[in-house]
Amino acid sequence: MPDVYSKEVRPNNDPLRDLLNAVLSDDALTVLCSNHFRPVYEKFNARMARTTKVQRLLDYVRQQDQVQSLLARLEEINPVEVARYRAQQTGRAGA
Repeated sequence: MPDVYSKEVRPNNDPLRDLLNAVLSDDALTVLCSNHFRPVYEKFNARMARTTKVQRLLDYVRQQDQVQSLLARLEEINPVEVARYRAQQTGRAGA
């Protein structure tokens, strides 16, 4: 795992992270967590970086087996992007 304080941190190739970044503004991310992923929202603070918020949400949904719930919420906001994500995941599984 790369040192998060290093100047040479490589981007993480995470399609779910990319989807979150494509679909949600920082404000929308906060609202989504407040409304649907309250344990994540309760760990946010006013000066927290967006990347940290996204990581906390990703960690939570994966640990709690709620990825499909997150996808359903994102689909309500942007069905086209979620369909693209699902198609990419299906293609990867078959590769």
